[in-house]
Amino acid sequence: MVTISASTKLWAFAMAEQFEKHGMLDELITTFAYSKNTFARRFIKRIDKEEIPLDKIETNLFLALPIGLFRQFPHIWNEYFDRWVAGKLKPGSKVFIGWSGMSLHSIRRAKELGMITILERGSSHIEIQHEILQDEYTRFGKKFSIHPSVIKKELLEYEEADYIAVPSTFVKDSFIKKGISEQKIFLNPYGANRSFIRKTQAVRDSRAKFRIVYMGTLSIRKGLIYLFQALASLQIPEKDFEVVFLGSIESDMKPTIAKYKKSNWRFVGHVDYYSLPDYLVKCDIGIQPSLEEGLSMVIPQMMACGVPVVITPNTGGQNIIRDGENGLVVPVRDPAAIADKLEWAFHHPDLLKEMKEKASDSISNEFTWDAYGNRYSSFLQSITPRNGLVKKKKNLLVVIYSHPEYYPPTLSALENLSLMYRDIYVLHRNLHGFNWKYPENVHLIGTKKQYAPREVEVAGFLRKLGWYLAFSWKLLKSMKKYKPDAMLIYDYLAILAYRMIYIFAPTPPIIWYHNHDVAEKQYIRRFTLSWLSWKSEKWLFPKLQIFSLPSLERKQCFPMQLLKGQFYFLPNFPSSGIYQKNKVDNKFDDPVYKILFQGSIGPMHGLEELIPLLGEKIGGKELLLVLKGFISPKYLNELKSIAVNHRVENKLIYIGPTDYRLVIENGKTCHIGIGIHKKDDIMNKTLGTASNKIYEYAALGLPVILYDNDHFREILGKFEWAFFTDTSETSLKECLENIISDYPRLSAQASRDFTNQLSFEHYFVSLNKRLEDGGKVFLNDMNG
Repeated sequence: MVTISASTKLWAFAMAEQFEKHGMLDELITTFAYSKNTFARRFIKRIDKEEIPLDKIETNLFLALPIGLFRQFPHIWNEYFDRWVAGKLKPGSKVFIGWSGMSLHSIRRAKELGMITILERGSSHIEIQHEILQDEYTRFGKKFSIHPSVIKKELLEYEEADYIAVPSTFVKDSFIKKGISEQKIFLNPYGANRSFIRKTQAVRDSRAKFRIVYMGTLSIRKGLIYLFQALASLQIPEKDFEVVFLGSIESDMKPTIAKYKKSNWRFVGHVDYYSLPDYLVKCDIGIQPSLEEGLSMVIPQMMACGVPVVITPNTGGQNIIRDGENGLVVPVRDPAAIADKLEWAFHHPDLLKEMKEKASDSISNEFTWDAYGNRYSSFLQSITPRNGLVKKKKNLLVVIYSHPEYYPPTLSALENLSLMYRDIYVLHRNLHGFNWKYPENVHLIGTKKQYAPREVEVAGFLRKLGWYLAFSWKLLKSMKKYKPDAMLIYDYLAILAYRMIYIFAPTPPIIWYHNHDVAEKQYIRRFTLSWLSWKSEKWLFPKLQIFSLPSLERKQCFPMQLLKGQFYFLPNFPSSGIYQKNKVDNKFDDPVYKILFQGSIGPMHGLEELIPLLGEKIGGKELLLVLKGFISPKYLNELKSIAVNHRVENKLIYIGPTDYRLVIENGKTCHIGIGIHKKDDIMNKTLGTASNKIYEYAALGLPVILYDNDHFREILGKFEWAFFTDTSETSLKECLENIISDYPRLSAQASRDFTNQLSFEHYFVSLNKRLEDGGKVFLNDMNG
């Protein structure tokens, strides 16, 4: 699907590794790769540990050597590289990604081949970059100029590329300022390698030296003169702190260093990327006073190691750093502000320890290369026409004794599986849907006559048995007709249907069982269809190649000892392919805040306790309670009665079941989500990753109120937008007040967390590889 082109390593190898994980990488075109060019290693001192298949890497050593040896002529080598890549491109890929300054001819050739083109730009718009750096060099009494041919080429690349990928709001704003449409810009902050992450941080011993670290090339562009002036003014005894510089020194900076250098400054020089954590974990605070960057990649690297960073806005780091929480922000060219922040860090070791932990956590949660890859793959899926995707010549049969539209996680699965299979046939029971727009290669197979859930629920035993036998017969006919390469069984009632026709049906190469709910033995009546289906799980398990659950705690309810295939953890998270198409408007200033509960509506969700609060103003806001989904007439009347008794009947709104699109549209108008589950059966006690509504709320930027128990706190306690209640009046009011008082930040954080780590795609990666090529299994969990 994707061809990547970059003359040097940059972040192209990290990107390629991520696309390979997502099954999207066609080729990486570069000049040197450590894993491939073994002879050239003696001349090019660089190690690459990214896992990329060698047959997907194309290199050019004739360009690798001059690029490494004659670095003063990058525009010449990049032009040669660009033309070489243009000649290497071939039909097949749907997307071409190339780096700015080295991709004009490649972009033009990619467009001739029908590819979507994306330009990677790691710095601000080249004209703004030129203005900033020219001004700074003038202050030093030096001349600065970007070669005119480079500026001309980049401006053409900006114009001709379909999209421009940038790492920070600072860069994005520079392009908008120069007239580039915001719709053309894809913002995706860089990440850090997970191996950098340190989970625990120590408080600095009072006898230990306070270590300040700068990481990167020592150059005028990096604003180091302002750091040196800040260090000279620090009100900290020189014997009590040390400054560590990790990086090579440019010749322009040597006189300035000689002027300011102190005995407690230590210059380590260039350090191999994979050895950086050994240095960083010994440091207390980092500093990046840059005048112009796209997103300094050393910022997430330092933070991952538990080193908060003092940054300027021009580093691009404000997409990662929240001032005063996980790092500190100072204006550009402000030595006094830098000194103030460094002195604060020195004098507040306990607060600095908290900041260290938050710095590491924020990278672990949002800014790893895995999170970067998830965002990029979702973006590619959103811009690539479905009919342009290369699908495998395989069929998938999905069997569910319900309807997929009643289980939104099924829609997320179908959205992603449709990218892998030529055709997907979904056999469902005699329930009508809501006209959800499925991908074009997904075909629903149902009975001629379909009913509403309530009609099915009140039907007699013989009628239900007849429907079930008809479903089983249709399963046999579907298996013979479509001869599926894989079959996904979605619930235990479908297992019995398969068991009944097993000896007459062809056996698919892959049988996958995913159970989205779980039943406890004591609640199943003996000799019913449910009981027979539940007993059939033991029959099915030895035959499975894949078994998946949305909750790890539910494994205890299944005969795992009989499983010969692979187990996968597949949380009930929404699909970014569905939710990222739905832009949410700014709702912060609304005078009325809507509290939303969606899904199956019944007792034990805190609704009875919430209704009396609707008569109050909380946080200066009027409140409405919106109920969206299935509800029994009896329970609805009970809630209406409570509302009448408290004179808030006009503040209780009920919306029945609808198309999932309307579920999303309704959610976009609401402000706070309710994910309270108070029942203590196994299903309700394990909903931390299995309750799709919680993460649907987050996807739309809704902070969520949850039931306060150990399970929910363990799974969701680390998210700032998750609040916990015992459903008492005091507790509920406290949750609402805390949410409303900080709503803009919490809403933005919920949306970011969904994008970075809580989408279906984030966990589907490993299973995707297994289905496509039997690739190596790796399991992720909520804590990374």
